Amino acid sequence: MKPHARWIAVLLAILSLSACYLGIRIFLPLPRPLPGPVPVNPAREAAAVKTRWIGMTTPEGRSCPVPKPESRWTGGPLFSLQGVETDLEATAHQAGLDRFCSYDYHGSAPNPELPPEVSARLVNAVHDEVGMASMAGPDPLATMTRDPFYQRFSYHVQAPEGLPAAAGSPVRLAVLDTQPDGEGVPHITGSSDHGYTLLHMAGDLACMPGAPCAVRIVSRLAMPVVKFDAVQGKEIIDPAKGGFRGTFADLSKALWNEIKQRRGPDHLVLSLSLGWDGEKLGGWEQSPAAMTPDVQAVYRVLEVAANRSILVIAAAGNELSGFQATEKPLLPAGWESRARPGKDTPLVYAVSGTDGRGHPLVSTRTHGEAARVAYADHAVVPDFYNPKQHTATLTGTSVAAAVVSTVAARVWSEHPGLTPAAVMDLLAQSGDDLGRKPDFAFPSGPVSASVHRISLCKALNQPCTLVAPPPLEPELSAFQPQQTLGALGGTSASLALTTQKLHNLLDQPWVGPQPGVDPCPNCAVTGPPDTAKLALPTGTGDVALAAFRSGANVTAPLSAAANLRIEIPSAWAAGTLRGATLEVFDIDSQGRKQPRTGCSLATSFIQGSTLEVSNPCLGAVSADTQARLSFVLAPPPGSPPGTAALIVDSPLFVEYRP
Repeated sequence: MKPHARWIAVLLAILSLSACYLGIRIFLPLPRPLPGPVPVNPAREAAAVKTRWIGMTTPEGRSCPVPKPESRWTGGPLFSLQGVETDLEATAHQAGLDRFCSYDYHGSAPNPELPPEVSARLVNAVHDEVGMASMAGPDPLATMTRDPFYQRFSYHVQAPEGLPAAAGSPVRLAVLDTQPDGEGVPHITGSSDHGYTLLHMAGDLACMPGAPCAVRIVSRLAMPVVKFDAVQGKEIIDPAKGGFRGTFADLSKALWNEIKQRRGPDHLVLSLSLGWDGEKLGGWEQSPAAMTPDVQAVYRVLEVAANRSILVIAAAGNELSGFQATEKPLLPAGWESRARPGKDTPLVYAVSGTDGRGHPLVSTRTHGEAARVAYADHAVVPDFYNPKQHTATLTGTSVAAAVVSTVAARVWSEHPGLTPAAVMDLLAQSGDDLGRKPDFAFPSGPVSASVHRISLCKALNQPCTLVAPPPLEPELSAFQPQQTLGALGGTSASLALTTQKLHNLLDQPWVGPQPGVDPCPNCAVTGPPDTAKLALPTGTGDVALAAFRSGANVTAPLSAAANLRIEIPSAWAAGTLRGATLEVFDIDSQGRKQPRTGCSLATSFIQGSTLEVSNPCLGAVSADTQARLSFVLAPPPGSPPGTAALIVDSPLFVEYRP
């Protein structure tokens, strides 16, 4: 070999090795990504949208590969940077948002794989997950109880009539939920009452009908999925009416689209009454880089929001009961406990809910109470445009997140010079110190040592005249259906009458952060087409829970001899009862739930479709008592294939009077 030829061969070898080391794809394509994390996560597999993949490019090559038309795949950047402001584009690039790609399949093949021209140019790719669910408990009360519960809501969040409208700088409050995109408090509900109700709660706290409002309330659809087939991994979405749940990509794009709407110095508050179980679907990894692309996309876009002084408030989540219960707060709210390198403020601010006495809600997750809390027990408000109508009644951390987000927006309007951290510090410092430690908080935050309950008047430093609401018993007595309690000979007691819609057991494998086994409590409120209508062989109906003491004086406090009778749809009278549980909690001196032990339940059907739960071991009810009823009915014989079980999991409102 001639000398110059030898040098050329050496040079080519060096270049080839360099290309391998640097990952230059013109020499060696990257290996095709695995279809998910290893080992396989059953919860993620069950939640996978098999026609959509979320992937990441290398840091050096940030252009998303384009699939060939004949592959039946379409896709591109998950976060579009077209038309965004220059400084926002730079922030997004620094956070790596331009590395995330999303691909959708439009063919008929089952379990489609990404085409080679795409997968070879991605560092990692996973299926998108239907992992997002809202944070409220089921709609538990009938129409005649809504006025007194609205009085309680207004009293405990300190929102009296006549509070002057904010006169400061406009603040944009975006509620990312089930309601379709829109400006202002919505006139018409979408598929779900959940987002609609939260937006009306924000309007009730922030604005006066017919008057200018310094808080610009908007809705942003983050949960468009109406129906999800977990077996085939296919979804049906409705952008026009909204849905009941959402995927990681849905949340990521909703966050990004709202961030792009911000202009100049305008303040923006993002309210997230949704979340996923990070213990099942990921997000608790030691570093963001170790997260799967779909989860990491949410983290990175929240980083952009935090770095641009956008305030993000998220619900800490409600308890999951059953055999596979998890205990940590839901994500993204749980990320408040993670300090970001070089940052002295959290990525998000988490919020939990309390009852009227400041105790944790019965549905509070075992290790999931945040440092900031708000009243969220059976909350309801009038319709913003028709005060004679009311919204749904919700219990859970989504109510607390909506309350705190609205209070924060009003405070920021009054004090536009504050930073997001200063706004949240002001809210906490003005609130009531409840004397107990939170389960999680930002490590160096000023309120990390104690739980603080936030309310409107105190946050605004406004003198408020609040009138305590009357007892519930008159309204509850009027509500008692004669065909239920009259026929059974029972009398009213101090546990409120409630109603509970149907739940879908088939949804359990893929997401379960909410009360009971149902992943999406607002599904139980309105019942999407694939649950409520399928669940009963003949029609649908509410489940009415009636608590009473036979032959007892209604003025006496509820004591040991209490029974519960549950009216269920007649079509379920032949269903197989899988048992019932009545959890009774007392609150200790530290404000923590202490379940009563040694209780036994006897359950039986009486008079057709009435289920009686006797000997519930309530004992003496005090001001520190909470209760929750759960039971499951297997489908009656002859039900259509795939019929879901009927599941009731309801926090019971305890009204104590000595």
